[in-house]
Amino acid sequence: MKRAPVIVSAICIICATGAFVQWLNLQSGAKAIAELASYDVRDGKREAQDDLARGILKWKVAGLVHDYQARSSNLRAKLGTQLDWFGGCEGSAARDRYIFTYNSTVWNHLATLFDQGLMREVLGAPPELPRDDQRG
Repeated sequence: MKRAPVIVSAICIICATGAFVQWLNLQSGAKAIAELASYDVRDGKREAQDDLARGILKWKVAGLVHDYQARSSNLRAKLGTQLDWFGGCEGSAARDRYIFTYNSTVWNHLATLFDQGLMREVLGAPPELPRDDQRG
């Protein structure tokens, strides 16, 4: 009979732990959703101009980046710019617009400092307007 309170207590602790883990998962999911929604109101051009005014050179990338270390060191060595990875694989049209406007502003600034050939070698082609925004 002494086992029953111990078993009930153990079950309560396991249930409470499980509920806490679920709550943590919901919190991180809600944070990710809120971040994704923030791109609807964020101004990539203004943020880039603010960073440039402070002497911060960043190139924004989001999603899965297989060669992050190589790209980051190449970007820093050749253009003095840091690779700023943010956001997970879940994207949105608003995030794509934000990246486009931010990187376009940085591209135009770098074009005043470096040769276009070097920029294309390191960064690839200039940023393109996301497909959702190219509709006529």
